[in-house]
Amino acid sequence: MLSHILILMITDKKKLTLASKSLMMNLKNEKLLTNVKWVTKEKPNSTFKTPYLSISKNNSVKIISKERDIVNFFRQLPFFFPL
Repeated sequence: MLSHILILMITDKKKLTLASKSLMMNLKNEKLLTNVKWVTKEKPNSTFKTPYLSISKNNSVKIISKERDIVNFFRQLPFFFPL
């Protein structure tokens, strides 16, 4: 089963970082926000400084960190209709 979580980065003042805002605007402009089901916010650390997408499938995890690749992932998902 495929599941995904979009992790956005926040500053010390709990505001989205510039990269997180840019990613959200691209998803909004492409009308893909309805495909984003799980979002969490974290502070940047030594491993992850930009937003990333964590994809779990068959007990393996794949991390996508490039904005272009994250948007392409959501483009390929079937369209989700909210209730």
